Amino acid sequence: MTAAERLLPQDSDEKAETRLLRVPALNFEALWVISPDGESRVLPIFGAGGLQPGESYPLETALERLREAARPLADMDDTMGA
Repeated sequence: MTAAERLLPQDSDEKAETRLLRVPALNFEALWVISPDGESRVLPIFGAGGLQPGESYPLETALERLREAARPLADMDDTMGA
């Protein structure tokens, strides 16, 4: 069973809400799953900031790690890498 399958309700009339969470500056993409009881989890598709694909993280933890990974980018010139 995958991390996503473990988060989605089984044999229930209630449905989890899923969204795509993208942070282009970090090349990060994840599924954001909101359970029927309101719990938010992040399932990285492409990892960044120590968030590994195939794992599940609470939304708050994921956002904290992404903020930390983005800190060095704050002083970067927009033309770098162009």
